[in-house]
Amino acid sequence: MKTRHHPFIIALLLLSLTTAESVKAQKSPGTEVLKNVNVLQKLNTTLPMDLELRNSNGKMVTLDDLITDRPVILSFVYYECPQLCTLTLNGVVKAVNAMNLKVGEDYDLISISFDEKETVEMAEEKRAAYAKQSHKGRTDKYWHFLTADKEAIATLTDAAGYSFQYIPETDEYAHSSAIMVVTPDGTLSKYFYGIEFSARDLRLALVDASEKKIGTPVDAILLWCFQYDPMTGKYGLSIMRTVRAGGVLTVGAMLSFIAVMIRRDRIAKVSKEA
Repeated sequence: MKTRHHPFIIALLLLSLTTAESVKAQKSPGTEVLKNVNVLQKLNTTLPMDLELRNSNGKMVTLDDLITDRPVILSFVYYECPQLCTLTLNGVVKAVNAMNLKVGEDYDLISISFDEKETVEMAEEKRAAYAKQSHKGRTDKYWHFLTADKEAIATLTDAAGYSFQYIPETDEYAHSSAIMVVTPDGTLSKYFYGIEFSARDLRLALVDASEKKIGTPVDAILLWCFQYDPMTGKYGLSIMRTVRAGGVLTVGAMLSFIAVMIRRDRIAKVSKEA
């Protein structure tokens, strides 16, 4: 007995296969694009400090002009990003407002557009918007929003290990969300990933990058107990250091107890002889 195949069923199957191939063809370029988008940590690398950029007033400046005697929170974004860059900058503001450190006194911030087509007007609009959102120090003056030409952007992002990819079909960029902490001499010190940044971790990173010139004695103790993990981009409790500290405290307590007991014995002995 022959099985009859209804023409409608055959057409539906052919349509499904065609659609599947079409979707596969559309997704393949995206997969290739994502291979070129990542953040490669280049810890202890010094950024090109003489590289020329434009500030939000249109003036040509260098990183050497902007990074002085304070550590810096550095972010790569583009100002017309439909979502991720705004979330990243919002995460920075949230952490800044939660930290007990002041912008312009303890550290500065630098955000650089990796889209060479973006203008100083766009940079100024972002600067003004985020200056209103932060209430910890002079973000209006010490959070720099910069633009640059294609060559300068390529040099700087390559030095920082930050890669991105332009997508002509959507006129957007595929990119990651990360911020970096830079020392006063322009050296990459720490990387943090995502759109939410721990105020504690960011504070410790800034204190560490400043070589303990900012922060409090408590921060110094925390830096001794907590260790930065480059794999996760976070600070975690150092078990060995904690154990060692506990051992030192225990020995100290025992020695103090022994000293007190010896002193009591001596006082009791003197009292009896008297």
